[in-house]
Amino acid sequence: MGNKLGMIGLGKMGLALARQMMADGHELYGYDIDPERMEMLKDEGGTPCASAKEVAEHCDITMSILLAMDHIEENTIGPNGIIHADNPPSIHVEMSTMVPDLHIGLAKKLAAQGIDMLDAPISGSHDKVDRRIITFMVGGKDEAYARVRPILEPLGADASHTGPSGSGSTMKVVTNLFVNSTMALLAEMILVGERAGLSHDVMKHCLSRGSVQGSMLENTAPR
Repeated sequence: MGNKLGMIGLGKMGLALARQMMADGHELYGYDIDPERMEMLKDEGGTPCASAKEVAEHCDITMSILLAMDHIEENTIGPNGIIHADNPPSIHVEMSTMVPDLHIGLAKKLAAQGIDMLDAPISGSHDKVDRRIITFMVGGKDEAYARVRPILEPLGADASHTGPSGSGSTMKVVTNLFVNSTMALLAEMILVGERAGLSHDVMKHCLSRGSVQGSMLENTAPR
């Protein structure tokens, strides 16, 4: 039997995750500041709510994936945040890509109200959510991770418990450093090849069949 889950933030990632969780048999409640995204959730079979607080009152486990620090704080500890729910969730999973200190601070504030928070940023874009090839990097208490693991694992290629609160966010920083530096290096490589007279087709063919082949090359090499 599925769980009652809440998703706060119904952008491309949030709505895609909600869709997959419903496909896994979970009952989904959601909130977004954009009424059109709320209607899209309803069309997918979910239940729109008027606030993050209302989402939390329906669910034992809530999740959020938002773009800005103030949006995260507003929906977590603000007046209409999950922390003020009459019947708050036991676990909140914060999936946004954010600085570790923010997640550590929020986890402490939620813990004071009896809510365990996990920071669980994602590696992969919304199209990879639909193909279930994303990965979760999860920081927080062992017991809380054990409860959400059966929910997260089917959604992607991997869900890893990285350690205490903030460690998931730190792992995402490390991941992004690799991604961004690799993209910069690939750009320099292509520029060197262009200046020497190599075509994009030749470079793509040779690189994709040599020792540097991999997903980063596939996603960023010249098309």
